[in-house]
Amino acid sequence: MVLILLAWIVFALVFLLRKKPPGVQESKRASVSSWGIFLQSVSFAFVWLLGRTRWWPFPPSLAGELPLAAVAVVLAFASSLFSLMAIRTLGKQWTYRARVIEGHELITTGPYAVVRNPIYLGMFGMLLATGLVFSRWWNFLGL
Repeated sequence: MVLILLAWIVFALVFLLRKKPPGVQESKRASVSSWGIFLQSVSFAFVWLLGRTRWWPFPPSLAGELPLAAVAVVLAFASSLFSLMAIRTLGKQWTYRARVIEGHELITTGPYAVVRNPIYLGMFGMLLATGLVFSRWWNFLGL
C-alpha cells in the first residue's frame, strides 16, 4: 500500500512540478471539459473512499498476494511515467482543460504514437492499480 501511495505522489508531482510553458494564445477552449475533470475527480475519490479492511480480498495466500502487489506497483509507476512522457511530448500544448492554441499541431510521437490519450490511460492505470490493492471489487464498475 505504501508503494501505491508513493506512486500517487509521483503522479501528482508530474503535474505540479512540470516545467511551465510560455504563455500561448488560445483559439478555442472547450468549457465542457470541466465536466470531464469533475468526473475524473469523482472516480479518484470513489476508488479511495470505499476501501476494504484487508487489501487481499481472499483467504491469506502468499502465492496470490505477492503477484497482485507486484502487478499493482508496476502498473502504478508505469502509469506515472507514461503520463510524464505524454506531458513532456505535448510541451506548450498541454493544459488541464481542453483547448486549441495558435499553431496547434497534432502530436503523433512518443506516447501519442501508442494511444491517442496517454494521460487518460495513465490516470486509468493509477485507478486500476489502487483498486487492485485498496478498493472493493464492485468499485471497478464505477471506473
